[in-house]
Amino acid sequence: MASHNPDERGADRSIDGASVSAKLRRRRRRRWWMAGIAFLAVTPALILLAPENAPEGLPAAGEQREAPPSVAVVPVTRSNLVQWRVSQGIAEAVQKRYLTFEAAGTVAEIGIDASGAPLREGSRVEGPGTGNGGQVLARLDDREACARLLQAEAEHRRTERRLAVAEAAFDQARSELVRADTLAARGIASRKAAEAAEIALRTAQAELNAARAEVDSAGAQVRQAALLVGKMTLRAPFDGRLSLVNLRVGDHIEGAAVQSRLSREKSAAMVLVNDDAFEITLNLPLRDAGDLAPGQRVLASGNAPALAQAAGTEKVHPDVGSGEIWSVSPSIGLGSRAVQVKVRVHGGDIRDGMFATVWIAATEASDVLTLPRSALSHSGQNPFVFIASGSGPVVERRELALGLETHERVAVLTGLTDGDRVVVAGQHLLDDGMAVRIVQSPSPGVDQRTAAAGRLHGNTPAGGARP
Repeated sequence: MASHNPDERGADRSIDGASVSAKLRRRRRRRWWMAGIAFLAVTPALILLAPENAPEGLPAAGEQREAPPSVAVVPVTRSNLVQWRVSQGIAEAVQKRYLTFEAAGTVAEIGIDASGAPLREGSRVEGPGTGNGGQVLARLDDREACARLLQAEAEHRRTERRLAVAEAAFDQARSELVRADTLAARGIASRKAAEAAEIALRTAQAELNAARAEVDSAGAQVRQAALLVGKMTLRAPFDGRLSLVNLRVGDHIEGAAVQSRLSREKSAAMVLVNDDAFEITLNLPLRDAGDLAPGQRVLASGNAPALAQAAGTEKVHPDVGSGEIWSVSPSIGLGSRAVQVKVRVHGGDIRDGMFATVWIAATEASDVLTLPRSALSHSGQNPFVFIASGSGPVVERRELALGLETHERVAVLTGLTDGDRVVVAGQHLLDDGMAVRIVQSPSPGVDQRTAAAGRLHGNTPAGGARP
């Protein structure tokens, strides 16, 4: 059996370890070379694929192209623009009469209307006409007054007969005096006879004067009695409608008295109004009344939505009355600290005593370029809009000079032309020159900002509000 020297075995292990180490070093060097070659090969591709080196207009690798913002547009149009002042007041018929009896007495009769029915609230009556002093509304028991009138008329006839006798006596005395003077001048009769005839004429003259005075006094008594009879009857002073009937047959009336305006309606026997025209008294701050003048047109109604619609569309609405400013006070009320403005209107749903809303056309502009107020944006105090142009399309920022402004639209003095398409929704996403996507424009009469924003977010159907 062969034997091994320990020194020889140690030398063999040293040679094997060195060989293994050399192989490991050569393997590591190959790996580093391969990594370097791979790095050099990949780096150019990474540089080319970097976002900043991507061709303009194309999305970089791994990125999704962003869609242009959606906007709604409307065309700039020419229209008439009105700046309205709004106030409220109580309507009162221009012709209104608180009817009362001027004499005391008991109600004996209430008039009838054209159909024969007793007069009541809402009944139409007719005023004075040819040979007619006005329709009878009510009558007091006038028997005593009529009896006094008959007595006065009889006394008047008696005094007229006495006057006729006195006139005949005076004529006779005057003839006797002429005859006596003629005979005395011829010496046929004495001078005393002529003097006696002259005294008789003076007496006849005195009796004639007394008879005439009695006739005048009796005539005055007749007129006074007739006036009293007239006061027992209540007649319509003009064509109109009864708004209050405050009496019944058998009621005792004390007669008219001086009363305040508020208490007259409570104590009046009847109230008659002409509902063809109404006057509305407004109290406006000086800043709102400074440019108002008689003749400016107004709209009035108790229906606020209908009034706003009529003012916005200039279309006639059955509930809206029209008219003009009647007067503007030159002073400021001490109690109200406001300027009193009176307007007169006709038509619509206006009624006497109604609390009505009035729109006054303070300033008007005709055939001017206008756009919705919702299209405006501001940079400080400077207004601007975005207009969409081209087939792209892209938006362009335009600085504006504005004219008359209302709560919905504004007039444009410079910066736009007729037909320009202005953005009314989505402006906050835009910058000058940006491409956009146009959605359907708001329908006329729909609030521009609300309708357009609803379509952009898919909240409302096109053309109106959610059903």
